[in-house]
Amino acid sequence: MIRKCFLILICLFCCACVFAEKRVALVIGNGKYKNSPLKNPVGDASEMSKKLRSLNFSVTLETDADTETMDAALKSFYKNIENADVAFFYFSGHGIQNGDVNYLLPLDEKIKSEDDLERHAVNLNKMISKSQDSGCSKLIVILDACRNNPLGKSRGASKGLVLVSESSPTDTCIAFSCGSGKTADDGDGPHSPYTEALLNHIADPDTIFDVVLQRVSKEVMTKTNGNQKPNYHSDFCTQLCLNGTAKNTEYIDHGDFVNSSSRKPVLPFLLGMIFATVFASLIFFFAFTVAGKKIVSNVGHVFAFRNEKKSVKINDANFTGDSKSGRNDDSMSMDAVAVKNLFVATKPVTKGLYKSIFGGDFNSGEEDYPLTNVSWEDALVFLNKLSEKDGLEPVYDITDFSSVKCDRTKNGWRLPTEREWKKIAREQSINMSELDSYAWTSENSDGKNHAAGCKRSGRDGIHDIFGLVWEWCFDGTKENFRIAKGGSWDAGKDFCSISESQKFLPSFKSDALGFRGVRKV
Repeated sequence: MIRKCFLILICLFCCACVFAEKRVALVIGNGKYKNSPLKNPVGDASEMSKKLRSLNFSVTLETDADTETMDAALKSFYKNIENADVAFFYFSGHGIQNGDVNYLLPLDEKIKSEDDLERHAVNLNKMISKSQDSGCSKLIVILDACRNNPLGKSRGASKGLVLVSESSPTDTCIAFSCGSGKTADDGDGPHSPYTEALLNHIADPDTIFDVVLQRVSKEVMTKTNGNQKPNYHSDFCTQLCLNGTAKNTEYIDHGDFVNSSSRKPVLPFLLGMIFATVFASLIFFFAFTVAGKKIVSNVGHVFAFRNEKKSVKINDANFTGDSKSGRNDDSMSMDAVAVKNLFVATKPVTKGLYKSIFGGDFNSGEEDYPLTNVSWEDALVFLNKLSEKDGLEPVYDITDFSSVKCDRTKNGWRLPTEREWKKIAREQSINMSELDSYAWTSENSDGKNHAAGCKRSGRDGIHDIFGLVWEWCFDGTKENFRIAKGGSWDAGKDFCSISESQKFLPSFKSDALGFRGVRKV
């Protein structure tokens, strides 16, 4: 039976290899605004959807969409891009910033001031986070949405958009039609200068996407006499080429990118045929030769052995003994497991652990309760002291809390960054439909805090990553707020999400706010 299953798996893998990667796109063009209508977005979006379909994207097109239509399209987009190889979002229309948040405007007459934005416009920052949380491998966000502010002299909303940089395991590229806080030209022709340049270059053969955006920027600057300079942020870890491969793309000092090869688009097809032929030969070898059958049998025994591996119970957390999970040094004050390249505390810092370092009066029987009413600054002081107690190198230089220095090359305890926290939470593979068994929230906490580690742990033996207490992260915002993640005992289930966060001043304290330590492996 194992032998047959293994052969079926090989066949399925070979079939999958000859199919194109999963590409999904949502394209929106809004032009018929009551105030400050735009002539080009609908045509821009229509042509962009055609171009993306030619690049093997499954495309949803919405034009002149109101709030309800945009919300429905985005919900469908989040679902469709689950496990997609490339997710592509394009918006043409009005976009404005209010504070440090970007908003994309639907055709909604209810939006008359910045007070209406959160209810009736699309929060771009949240949209990006939700897209990243879908599990897609690469996310591209294109915004030809920096026109003049249609709200006029609104108190808080300003023209243009502010550059967004989201930290996430998902490779992300966010492109703007102009610089941060600037406005873009709608154009005198059938398309805006930016979208026209993008249509001209997005299908350039054998060209990585970063290079496509470089070419787009150069064309826009030339057409607008330098008045409009597109901007983008890309953290692609691997190259993305939407049409062909990118092995022979070279950088030229004067700023342009050229291809040093005249290869035709048929090359990827020929390579795919060669690849499929090799695998078909392997299938024949494994299925019909004595040597091949013997190899299949041996591999089947290996898989059977792995599946029969016994779990090891450590601190009420189940571990499978794989390379991802491991016990922290027994001499450490906090029990922790290895997740990726970090040791992560299995529970938030408790009152008992704090008392062992600093002393303090706590109610009897609350040693296992999470330490709360602790500021971000207090957390850094504690983690430095804990590192010294454990014979590790303190990570933080806290001589001046307005400019804390963090040396991650040292092996001491520290707060996770928001990006690290997201990775840790994602690795736990928590079934959100069974959240009550993992998390204390306002729905099941009876209006009070609870001991840490009482709920079910995630895959790596980590408890309370959602619920119980908001957990401080090291990261901050431009306004010097600090990020907290995970939800708490007095927050609803909606806050127990990888994308949700709260911002607090570093001196803020709350009975629903704590922290968890991590350190490098």
